[in-house]
Amino acid sequence: MIGVVGRILLDSNVWRHVVEQDAVEDLRRAARSGPNQLVIAPAVVYEALRTPDHRLRRQLATAMTRRAWVRLRPEAHEECMELLAEIRRLRPTWYLAKPNLAAYWLQRADWEGRRGFWHRVRTRPDWVAGHLAMIEGNMMDTAREAAKKMRDAAREFETFESIDLSGIRALPLFQLRGWRGDAVEPWRLDSLRHYTTTLIELPEDGGSSASWDWLAPWVDLEAIRRDVPSWNGLFLYELSSDRMRRNWLRWAFSMVQATRRTTDGTPGDNQLAGYLTDVETFATADRGFADVVAKVATQAWFALARAVTVPGDRNHPPEEVLSTVAGVTITRGGRLGPRLS
Repeated sequence: MIGVVGRILLDSNVWRHVVEQDAVEDLRRAARSGPNQLVIAPAVVYEALRTPDHRLRRQLATAMTRRAWVRLRPEAHEECMELLAEIRRLRPTWYLAKPNLAAYWLQRADWEGRRGFWHRVRTRPDWVAGHLAMIEGNMMDTAREAAKKMRDAAREFETFESIDLSGIRALPLFQLRGWRGDAVEPWRLDSLRHYTTTLIELPEDGGSSASWDWLAPWVDLEAIRRDVPSWNGLFLYELSSDRMRRNWLRWAFSMVQATRRTTDGTPGDNQLAGYLTDVETFATADRGFADVVAKVATQAWFALARAVTVPGDRNHPPEEVLSTVAGVTITRGGRLGPRLS
């Protein structure tokens, strides 16, 4: 019988292989004729823009911005929308009755319009890469160092084989107003820290925080700042984990990755975590990251993409690479579709 149609997300290393093997046009034809959909995530584009090889960077940008692919919104937007829905449900007085959404819709239009982010990456990849480097500064280096420290700490009490995400509890590093003194699920502390530093503690212009861009137009930040115990308590005890799945994933991936050897790509891998609820298959040449995806999938209470490891070196033609993705067959000049089983 014919397999199920689904969405497939390719990791940046797979895109690089397809580009280097000059197979982008074959991939485009396949995506148009087959029942499966190839999706492209902003985090994958960011990784391509960090490529120091100018020629390869332009080739990747051209390949990734074809309109044949389904374009996803930034993972930060999806995470913020989860929190916004919870604020509206649990703290309705913080939800502005008449939000000023001009900046929000302008930001949305930049991601979804024909002349926005995707157009800039396609037509001016070097400029966008420079702008990204300026915004990130040493953020990626800081994130890599933090990942290494978390790995060193995690390995003292957890291993990749034994880690049980549902059984982990943690205490704040310092006294928090609204905290009852008990151990809580660590994803709650992680999310509290994340949104406090990227939303509540920022100046009025929000700096370069994605959380500010997506949430500030909707919520009464001054009301939140006046009631810090309630803000802390919201995260520590009230947010529904089932309604905050992407935020849970951000923590879960960083935790599981901490039990493995970190690489320069570890922070970028964590960005991909939030997209794995949007697709059925994730194809990567990084076996270690595929193992992390599989581990988290066994412990998540909701469906997560199945990770498939594909060859990523020049010894394997792109047909072989993409044909290893479950349910996908591709031939030169051919189509992308379900295998027969």
